[in-house]
Amino acid sequence: MKLFIDIGNRRVKWATSAQINVSVSQPTDDPSALDKIISEQVINTHSSTLADQLSMQFKKLPAPESVWVSCVAAESIKTDIAKICQVIWKLSPICIRAEAAAGGVENCYENPASVGADRWAANIAARHVAGARALVVIDAGTAVTIDYVDSKGGFLGGLIFPGVATMIESLTSATGQIPAMTHSYSAKRTPRQTHYLNTDTRAAVENGVMLAVTAGIDRAIDYHLATKDSELKVIITGGDAECIIGLSSHDMKHEPNLVLIGLLLLSQESAQ
Repeated sequence: MKLFIDIGNRRVKWATSAQINVSVSQPTDDPSALDKIISEQVINTHSSTLADQLSMQFKKLPAPESVWVSCVAAESIKTDIAKICQVIWKLSPICIRAEAAAGGVENCYENPASVGADRWAANIAARHVAGARALVVIDAGTAVTIDYVDSKGGFLGGLIFPGVATMIESLTSATGQIPAMTHSYSAKRTPRQTHYLNTDTRAAVENGVMLAVTAGIDRAIDYHLATKDSELKVIITGGDAECIIGLSSHDMKHEPNLVLIGLLLLSQESAQ
């Protein structure tokens, strides 16, 4: 058994190889199948008791043969996890970083190592899930990343801009009349159900930011459809994925745990 840990800017989540294999090898019409399996395996990155909570949870697991980590959060969290793994299992985690090529994906960045570990793992997982076809891979979290992978597996680059919660936090901190608020936009909106005439400030901000994020994503997809491949597939992950799917004018496949799947694939490749 291997353990995979995705350390994002707002959440730490983990899964074992057995849990991920069940989700990948037995696909269902429910894209959140793995989320349901690991629903208790998610902790807020900013929790003051993060290390204690992780230690308590990891002690319940059988000893893994290896621990694989993708980290885009503070280095201190990765350090804490390394200490926990060493104390409980006498293991040092393997922290992935982007390479020139891996998992059937060729990294065309000017400096391949500068690609975020989460983006790299997500693109590899998307390639595995969708097969040999052109892809737009979207991660809608603290930041929104929109990456293009061609049908030969070439990761040609992409876009990065602030995510919904980040935009809201930036707006409320930079203005005197808009009160501080947390991101609470409903994921249950039906397509095109953004409200344009809002009669309270919270709704005006949330709908405005969701519209801006979704419009940016749709514009990028339109560009790739027009200039790269009209048959490309769009795969989306991240905390705001369901909201965006409900508002976007494009069909999207929701894969909530692309990074964890990518970690599994990288671990399998390293064993070959």
